Amino acid sequence: MADPTVSKLVAQRESIKSQIAGLGDLRPGSLTDRFRQCGKPNCRCAKPGEAGHGPSWSLTHSEKGKTVTFVIPADRVPQTLEQIAECRRLRDLTQALIDVNEKICDARISDHKADEASKTTSLAERLAVEVAVEIDSLLGRGSSDGIDLEAIETAARRQAMGLAARAIEQRINADTSDYAGTHLPCGCGESARYAGRRAKSFQSVLGELRLERAYYHCRACSNGFCPRDRVLRIEKTCLSPAVSRMVGRVGAMVSFEEGSQLLEELAGLRIDASQVERGAESLGEEIAADEQRYTEPLEETPLPPTLYLGLDGTGIPMRAAELAGRAGKQPDGSAKTREVKLCVIWSAEGRDSDGVPVRDPGSVTYSAAIESAASPDGVERSAFAERVLREAARRRFCDAPRRAIIGDGAPWIWNTAHELFPGAIQIVDRFHVKETLHRTAQSIFGTGNAQSQTWALARSLVISPAASPRRPGRVSHPLASSIRSWSPG
Repeated sequence: MADPTVSKLVAQRESIKSQIAGLGDLRPGSLTDRFRQCGKPNCRCAKPGEAGHGPSWSLTHSEKGKTVTFVIPADRVPQTLEQIAECRRLRDLTQALIDVNEKICDARISDHKADEASKTTSLAERLAVEVAVEIDSLLGRGSSDGIDLEAIETAARRQAMGLAARAIEQRINADTSDYAGTHLPCGCGESARYAGRRAKSFQSVLGELRLERAYYHCRACSNGFCPRDRVLRIEKTCLSPAVSRMVGRVGAMVSFEEGSQLLEELAGLRIDASQVERGAESLGEEIAADEQRYTEPLEETPLPPTLYLGLDGTGIPMRAAELAGRAGKQPDGSAKTREVKLCVIWSAEGRDSDGVPVRDPGSVTYSAAIESAASPDGVERSAFAERVLREAARRRFCDAPRRAIIGDGAPWIWNTAHELFPGAIQIVDRFHVKETLHRTAQSIFGTGNAQSQTWALARSLVISPAASPRRPGRVSHPLASSIRSWSPG
């Protein structure tokens, strides 16, 4: 493991180089003011205490072993003094650069000797030894009876993670290859100047890491960036990629407060609820941008004989601020939810033990958003219709030999299906067909009428192989025995 002293010296060297790169106009020499007396007895310069006529300014410096002097106009004296000061600063910085480089060379020699002595010991071995030492200190040398195992394993995990974090931190900080010269192109089109190394702390699955990175600043747009942040994917965030994935997972499944608690309990990460919220929203924005940007087919494998595309909408609970002014299904006309539109594509060539089609593993993809299926005036397609088309393009839905659209019978679903995929088979899902049959029976025979139940269940058999006489074991309704022998008219 590299000596952290080398990392500090390298950072010092980069700072000196940055200061040198930032120097302005410079010139060697010294500036002298001169006064003269004209020799006239009545001139003011002849009076006692008078310095004489002037000053006139002379710049003197050595050139090829000879002293050279020339006059500097009075109006250029301030600039000349700045140029001389910059030249002296360059000499000081150059000597400082030589000194720090010499120290780096000496330190690398020491590092090399240390590496040679420990070259047979890998990072994993050293970590194993350090972890073993920490565990010994936690458990002690006495009997293991009566120890608090939960406390021990939690502490051991924390210690092991901390050791690994320090090892990674030192390894990355010892590498200064992210310095890519005095200038790099900026996103605004101008050139960003190297401005030294800057520290950044962020949360990783191992705990907090603090990295030193090369920093470039653009005067044109007043923005800066670190190339290493882009490589490590920690630009504009204080969470590592692995932690961002965890935050996105808990943020999508539970409340932000519960997500914060789960992260601490399961992963030992202390991330407050507001940070979980920001991380989940940031990740969601990236996913939404990628969903619109990438519409190429996901794979080029042969398509199954049939692809299914399901369309649906479902309500999700929202904060009161998100529902202000929206009509809903509550008694007072208010809303507690907003509708999410969903598009899902899958294949179902496999069969279960009873021969019923099942979705093929790994074939299901989803795309969903709170979007309208209605096209605004002057717009060809709605936002949700565009989403369906993008998902269909990624899955090559239109290239499938047979295509089927499955929905619950809502008009907007069939309008979307007819508009986007006019040649596809349209199927109402079995649950909603049965629901419609029962509502129809109640309209004909009345609610609670036995004949209503018999009529609806009999017709349900026509569309439900799962309840057919060929598989009586799957029929659980009490009227099933009489329905099997009754032919619906």
